[in-house]
Amino acid sequence: IPQNAEKWGPVAAEAGCAIVEQKRVAVSMLERRFGIDFDQACRVLDQLQEAGLIGPYMGGRTRDILLSREEWLAHAPHARP
Repeated sequence: IPQNAEKWGPVAAEAGCAIVEQKRVAVSMLERRFGIDFDQACRVLDQLQEAGLIGPYMGGRTRDILLSREEWLAHAPHARP
């Protein structure tokens, strides 16, 4: 969990929405969309993994998306429909 949970909580929620809408998990997408650096994007992905949205890192393979958009919106209090 990032040091400033208030700052990253909403970013993680919105990143989760972006992931389920685009059906892809990519650090570069998070960097561009949210204006964050690589380390911050990785921390957001770690949060999303802990929240149960995405599966674990698997080398060069794409992470699995484990929840639907509706499930994520119900799960993430900061997410906007």
